[in-house]
Amino acid sequence: DGEALAGGELEGDAVDDADHASASAKADRQAFDRKKRCRRAYGRRIPRAITSHMNHLTELIARLSPPAFWLCVALILYLSLVPGSMRPHTGASSHFEHVMAYAMTGAVFVPGARHKMARLTAAIGLCWLSGAGEIAQLWIPGRTGEIAGFVWSSAGAWLGLFVGQRAWQ
Repeated sequence: DGEALAGGELEGDAVDDADHASASAKADRQAFDRKKRCRRAYGRRIPRAITSHMNHLTELIARLSPPAFWLCVALILYLSLVPGSMRPHTGASSHFEHVMAYAMTGAVFVPGARHKMARLTAAIGLCWLSGAGEIAQLWIPGRTGEIAGFVWSSAGAWLGLFVGQRAWQ
């Protein structure tokens, strides 16, 4: 592992540089694809000022994604662990509430995720969070932990990550 290559750099450094270069090339391709889709949608060339603004907006969304994701996770934790009398109710079915909460959290994660492994980790983590929340609800007054809640929440997490990835491409 520590053998030096020609030029004095270590093998690991060369791999890191290659990974960084491929990630940069992928980002450039994605920006080009976004511009191409916009051109197709508008039927003409998009002015440079608009595409520049779109790139800045895309960058801003990607930077805000991780804190927004953790805010959603904190909100899910809070709403999962408060007694039933203190929890707000939307009027929708509890299964729909589970799907929407976890789907929105998964979708918010995608813009800040740089690798597929990060999205997979988020999906597994959200499923784990759902299961832990349902188990914890067994000891909270006015709450019931249910397998159906776990299933719907997990499905929502996977759905949100999938839809977010399709929308962000």
